[in-house]
Amino acid sequence: MSSGSDGGESDGEVSDSSEDIGSRLDKISLAKRQNVEEELGEEMADDDRDEDDEEEEMAARGGGMAPDQPKESAESVAPSAAAAAAAAAATSAAASAELSKLKVAQLKDKCRELGLKVGGKKEELIQRLSTNAGGELEKAKDNNKEADKNDAEKAPTWTKSKAKDTLYDMIVTGKVPSKEEITPKELFEQYLKHLPEYKYFQDYTALGFASKLGYLRDKAAERQDRSRDDAKALEHDRLIYPPRTEDTKGRPIWEGSPAQEQLRKDIKAGKQKDLFPRHLYESQQVYYENYDLDFFRNKIYQVEKAMKRVAWVKATDEKKKKKK
Repeated sequence: MSSGSDGGESDGEVSDSSEDIGSRLDKISLAKRQNVEEELGEEMADDDRDEDDEEEEMAARGGGMAPDQPKESAESVAPSAAAAAAAAAATSAAASAELSKLKVAQLKDKCRELGLKVGGKKEELIQRLSTNAGGELEKAKDNNKEADKNDAEKAPTWTKSKAKDTLYDMIVTGKVPSKEEITPKELFEQYLKHLPEYKYFQDYTALGFASKLGYLRDKAAERQDRSRDDAKALEHDRLIYPPRTEDTKGRPIWEGSPAQEQLRKDIKAGKQKDLFPRHLYESQQVYYENYDLDFFRNKIYQVEKAMKRVAWVKATDEKKKKKK
């Protein structure tokens, strides 16, 4: 019996000792958690103080502005209505100045592009475009630059210009006074400056007109001297070798003959279309008295072809002049 009681007592003692150990472990764990929490709290407090110090330092560098100072409102930053109106007026004035440099046709093209009314005078077109100048000012500048570039590309050099050819022809044909009768400056102002050919040659000094005029006068005089020499030589040769009046078959020379002139008149009147060659040949005494029918028939075709060629050349020249 004593042994059983002893065993029970020993078990109770073991149970009490284990409970004491567990409670002590719980106390140790609680103490450790409290220490850890205190350490974490101190670290967080230190971080907050560091952040406050940084903010104060940044505020001091920024001219004393508090970090939480509110930003300016959008109303204070936005321009006033008066300033916006002034800016719009300035833009419209600038657009008008650029658009005024364009031609009427160019202004109408721009109105078509924007879907605006095309009719009206130049001032009305400019006003219409300037009121719709949003983004158009730069386009007007670009168009103006392009037009200037095109004009510069079209401007001819004096050597290959019609202005030079016109002056030379006027000198040769005697349409301008001689150098003894007029000064180069007066000739330029009175006879040339207003001509379309001199659109790109309006500056007398920059053109160096006096020297160019002198060169062309000398060239024309040299040409006239050669022409006189050639005429004298031809006259001398004709005295020695008179021109033939008949060809190798005894017929009168056709070139320059009355028959040639009459045939040109008949062809111009269209008689070669209404009459057979024989009938046309027999219609004029100057034909059948001087030439045979076969010779005359060939001349009909030759003269008709030559006259068509001359008419075509003239028509082509007229078209080229109109294009220029």
